[in-house]
Amino acid sequence: MSYDMSYDMLYDMLYVTFSRFLVAGADVITTATYQASVAGFTGELQVSAERARDLMASGVRLAREALDRFSCHAPPTGRRRPLVAASVGPFGAFLHDGSEYRGGYAEHMSVEELKAWHRPQVEVLAGAGADLVAMETIPSIKEAAALLELLREFPEARAWLAFSCQDGRRLSDGSLFSDAVRFAQRSSQLVAVGVNCCSPALVEPLLDSVRSLRTPDRGWVVYPNGGGDRDSEQGSVQGSEVRGQSRDQSGVSPGIRGQSRDQRSGVSPGIRGQGSVQRSGVSPEVRSVQGSEVSPGARGQVRGQRSVMGPEVSHGARGQSRGQRSVQGPEVRGQSRGQRSGPSVVLNPDTM
Repeated sequence: MSYDMSYDMLYDMLYVTFSRFLVAGADVITTATYQASVAGFTGELQVSAERARDLMASGVRLAREALDRFSCHAPPTGRRRPLVAASVGPFGAFLHDGSEYRGGYAEHMSVEELKAWHRPQVEVLAGAGADLVAMETIPSIKEAAALLELLREFPEARAWLAFSCQDGRRLSDGSLFSDAVRFAQRSSQLVAVGVNCCSPALVEPLLDSVRSLRTPDRGWVVYPNGGGDRDSEQGSVQGSEVRGQSRDQSGVSPGIRGQSRDQRSGVSPGIRGQGSVQRSGVSPEVRSVQGSEVSPGARGQVRGQRSVMGPEVSHGARGQSRGQRSVQGPEVRGQSRGQRSGPSVVLNPDTM
């Protein structure tokens, strides 16, 4: 029996979260499509390939709608328009076993096999209206090579590439970060390269290891975890700096749980969005490039922090058009995500 996605409250939560990030000053919002795939949707949710593609595209539509509504109501400040980045995760995220933090699967797959698996996701997301494709948590040079070769099939697309790393010098699969950056710099479609989903303590040594490779025509993207240790068995973060905070303090849609739809900030009552993917581990993630990454819904794991310095790059969101939704600049309660400490995403305006 297929999962009925005609309604899912997560869409409202995503929409409000995007809106709050934008009000707080985020330069980029990222779609909740990191762990989404056509194969995952058809296999886990028992939907058609066409429906799976539409679900992925809806991730970009929801982020774009939140951004468009925000832009209509935001007072003129001279602020550059934020961007939407469509998140593409590694093959390991599809396996639901933490493989994206090891990368060993690439040893048993060819570049062509990796390209074939990523192609449906990149094709949908690159054509869905996002400003950028965010290729994230990539654990090996081989998978990076597959993604960059695939990106050439979409010559108008621009992207950033962020690796997952095990220490201050190496990717998750043991390859040198400097070799990965050197390889990535061959692509003319990348606006930034860097690291994500690692310990904040690794950021400085990783960037120091590639200091000689920095060029004026490409930015650096950095968004580590929140500081805790991930328990792969429990699927949670232990000792994170945001543990123990109330939802108001964490900046994530305060007051949403337990309230009716008409009580939620910035969400019109009675609006039904198309459902999201929250079954059998196909758990989308929400991120904004300002503050902590949080996966609402089944997994609920705090995944990291981001802030933006420099030109804005937008990331897309997931969800289908929400019709008559009215967002009149939802207030940001508690500490905004951009106020938290953490390394920065530095993007070069000349590359945009």
